[in-house]
Amino acid sequence: MSGIVRQAGCIVLRGDCAIVRRTVNGDWVFPKGHLEPGELPEQAAGREVAEETGLHVDIGPEVGQDTFNYGGEVRQVVYFLGHVRRELPTWPQHLNRDAFPIPLEQVRRTLSFEGSRALWDRARELEKEQQG
Repeated sequence: MSGIVRQAGCIVLRGDCAIVRRTVNGDWVFPKGHLEPGELPEQAAGREVAEETGLHVDIGPEVGQDTFNYGGEVRQVVYFLGHVRRELPTWPQHLNRDAFPIPLEQVRRTLSFEGSRALWDRARELEKEQQG
């Protein structure tokens, strides 16, 4: 088994929805991916959201981390709270294909993994704290 693979991701909010990805394996997850050399986690999270959803987001506070095994690797992912700033030209290529706006009240039961559900719960707490 190799060392820990560091990744970053984002819990993306847009109005009364969250943007959730459906992977090629059929799993429902938040956008995430590897850190490039010299890249900060916040930068990687924003880049991955743009690549995987076609949305530009404002990256907010750290929500938490999720660690899991995948393909013989230990992946440690730090997640941030993000809000959509604008659609990129690639958004229509992702919308309802691999990136889905899910109503906030349905997100928790849509997510495939317990780690993602725990992050979602924390993101909702952070959002409430930020709103006053």
